[in-house]
Amino acid sequence: MKTLITLILTLSIFSKAEAKKIFLPYEIIIGSADLVVEGEIISVSNGFYKFKVAEFIKNNSEKIITVEMFPEWTCDQRIIPAEKGQKLLLFLTKSNEEFYQIINGSTGELFIENVLGDFYQDFEFENYDDIKKGIKLFVKSFDYCGELYPKFNEKQTFKKLLTETELSKLELESKFFKSIRKKLTKEYHLV
Repeated sequence: MKTLITLILTLSIFSKAEAKKIFLPYEIIIGSADLVVEGEIISVSNGFYKFKVAEFIKNNSEKIITVEMFPEWTCDQRIIPAEKGQKLLLFLTKSNEEFYQIINGSTGELFIENVLGDFYQDFEFENYDDIKKGIKLFVKSFDYCGELYPKFNEKQTFKKLLTETELSKLELESKFFKSIRKKLTKEYHLV
């Protein structure tokens, strides 16, 4: 019996069962979003915040919207608690209720001062304005034709909404758009 207890304790000490967040790529987050907005929190209450939109990047809504805060857990926590005055870039889906939900937790709720760092590894861009312009160009150029959480190793599909000539012209307007288009060409099925 002592041997069994010792074995169980040893295994529990040396085994590491870590939960990991599934990070969705921004091209899928953008394509799946019902609304992409920039603005600031104006009040926080009971797991929701009121958000005043300063700029609509994808689609439109009311100027003041209610956003459900994502549930925090070990692998996905907010940098700091939600507070009035925080300026954010949000990627949202509309719920069946009268509020929006953040896509993919902290990946879909970005502090404006950190956006460049959040996009740095995957994309090229000139500055924050180039990212916003690139998102706008992406939205009018491609339509995502898949699930928010695709199956493992399933190649996702984007539908081109513009001709190759039109897409090439848009690449001159934004480095971010050019790099996200290049990523689509390499990693996704385009129709």
